[in-house]
Amino acid sequence: MSRHFQFKAASEEEATLIIEIELAVHLKPWSPAQVSAGISRYLAWSIYEQKVLAGYMFVLPLADDWELINIAIAKAYQQQGVAKKALAFLKAQAMTQGVGRVLLEVRESNLAALKLYQSAGFSIDGRRKNYYRSNKQTEDAILMSCVLS
Repeated sequence: MSRHFQFKAASEEEATLIIEIELAVHLKPWSPAQVSAGISRYLAWSIYEQKVLAGYMFVLPLADDWELINIAIAKAYQQQGVAKKALAFLKAQAMTQGVGRVLLEVRESNLAALKLYQSAGFSIDGRRKNYYRSNKQTEDAILMSCVLS
């Protein structure tokens, strides 16, 4: 049976729920202030299954591109195709707005995300050396893009 997920514009009323997911899934989570700012400044979508928040994404519109700057799926919904549906939704929204590419960056150690993005049509464009810093360690960011047609 196929599960149905609904995408809607994120609102400040959801900030607490978004922050809970953010803290649970990200290695270096955004602060509550960053989440609130993201809701108001970026294109932000919440992903629901019925009335349960399953995830969210924040997108920065650039001149001719959109950059996916944050995506998170609640642990209970991971490995169930939600992120792949979110990426398909994002690409469809971008195409309706005449966007040429969707860009993103991902930690080089996040192999599951790299595999997901490649399966969703993203290609590796390059890397930013020592971009991510945590606990005195650094890690490269892998730069990816998906050309829309």
